[in-house]
Amino acid sequence: MKNIGTLIHTKFTVVFLFFASAFFCTATTKINAYPIACLITGEQSGEELADWFLRKTELHKTHILHALASKDFCKKLSLHSLDGFDTLRNVNIMGGVGNLCKQFCLQQSTYTKLCDQIIALKPDKVILVDLPWVNLRLARQLKKSLPSTLITFIAPPELWFWGCWRIDKWLQQYCDECIVLYPHEQSWYAAKGIKTTWLGYPYEAEFHSFIEQDPTPTACLALLPGSRELEVLKSLPLMCKAVKQCVNLNNFTIIVIKPPSISEQLLATIIADQGLSNKIKIVQHTDRTQLSHCFYALTKPGTITLHLALLGVPHAVIFKSSWINKIILNYLIQPKALGLPNLLCFEPMCDEFIQEAANPTALAQHLDAVYEAFQKGKSCYKLRRHRVDLFRKAFLKDEN
Repeated sequence: MKNIGTLIHTKFTVVFLFFASAFFCTATTKINAYPIACLITGEQSGEELADWFLRKTELHKTHILHALASKDFCKKLSLHSLDGFDTLRNVNIMGGVGNLCKQFCLQQSTYTKLCDQIIALKPDKVILVDLPWVNLRLARQLKKSLPSTLITFIAPPELWFWGCWRIDKWLQQYCDECIVLYPHEQSWYAAKGIKTTWLGYPYEAEFHSFIEQDPTPTACLALLPGSRELEVLKSLPLMCKAVKQCVNLNNFTIIVIKPPSISEQLLATIIADQGLSNKIKIVQHTDRTQLSHCFYALTKPGTITLHLALLGVPHAVIFKSSWINKIILNYLIQPKALGLPNLLCFEPMCDEFIQEAANPTALAQHLDAVYEAFQKGKSCYKLRRHRVDLFRKAFLKDEN
């Protein structure tokens, strides 16, 4: 009987170990079955686009996702971090030759390490968001090293503005798909042989609510100096000097929009240096409601100009940079405008002060004129708002 009991116990142990082993192997297989994807974002707007794309596709639920993004973004979506975000995100081609040369060695070293990290992971997919001066090179290198990896580029360079400069060939050769933000881009890229997909405008639902509410403008001026430190150091002092010269300075309030990538201390220091600490309030970029009630705004070029238009806020685009950028704009690119609403329309939607025109005296005179027209309810100010209102309604209607 003892031998029979021992035999039964042994058989039971073997069966148990067999099923436990099978379960463990199955569980391990399921874990390992998740494919790997890499996500490369740029600045704040790049992370917003990445967040929108992941919500649309739920890629982070079907893949093990490694991301070059801020710590907060990775923590929010439980992503694995890639090294090099803080270094690469500060690349700014509009900062002039000196800025690029100064950073070149550090950028190259970080870029090489990033390539090595991604190649070692052997991802099934790579999603590149904006940041073209890094991501186009990355797409080229990864497609050569990992030819079977699917490469998707979200918000590719606006070549209809910048010109192709062979960038279209790189997108065609090294990117399997491009996710464009505006419907008209599909036909433009298709003519260049580039496959594109349009998933709608990422901020459509958010801005529709402001059209329905139709915020009433108040005597508040918004300053939007940018989301990169170099941009802020150049544009915010200029904006502050302009408002200091305004005759109506004491008649309106002023807010500065703070993006997540810029410290409040930096903004506060610049404002204090200009003697405007008691006049200017720092507001988080997520406070769209307060921004929507501003009678006017001064902003740097970029996506924010479109967002201001969609909020119904008339604004002026300010751009003043190095001599090399002046040559690029005047002789190589020759754009009709820098503000996105102006680029997307046949007639100007916003004012622009570029290079020499972007000086404190000219901006102060312009702000005084706009404020007085707003206060007195003049037809010229009503026309500004009417044009912006027509634009945002037409834009969001096209998105549907």
